[in-house]
Amino acid sequence: MTAPLEQARAAVAACGRQLVTTGLVVGSAGNVSARVGDRIVVTPSGVPYDRIGPSDVCVIDMAGRPLDGPARPSSETPTHLSVYASTDAAAIVHHHGVHSTAVASVLDEPDRGGHREDALSDADGDPFEATAAVVFEVEPALGGVVD
Repeated sequence: MTAPLEQARAAVAACGRQLVTTGLVVGSAGNVSARVGDRIVVTPSGVPYDRIGPSDVCVIDMAGRPLDGPARPSSETPTHLSVYASTDAAAIVHHHGVHSTAVASVLDEPDRGGHREDALSDADGDPFEATAAVVFEVEPALGGVVD
């Protein structure tokens, strides 16, 4: 295993733990991955983030074939691979956070008018869209958002 892959595995594991400690997720709700050349490191399926160490993070190729790691890659791996294939994203954090899931569950449609849209708006009064997907590109070591 190359040093960049090992660094990415450690960063993905650390990111998962941070999702738990900051209260964004519970257990294993979601997944984290990073691209290192033509390899992807991704959290394993069904393993709680607080139990994932660097050696638990799966290494796969761009076709999704497992190359290293003791468990199956995340069930969301095809989604990650699709994003990597169509963008130059270096990493992906996909989570089912308690708060965002709660907001999404009360909205019938993202562009619905009326009281729900008014109640769920940002500081500028623009409504939040419950079904909108946001992809952040981050440095390979998950060091920072570059937008």
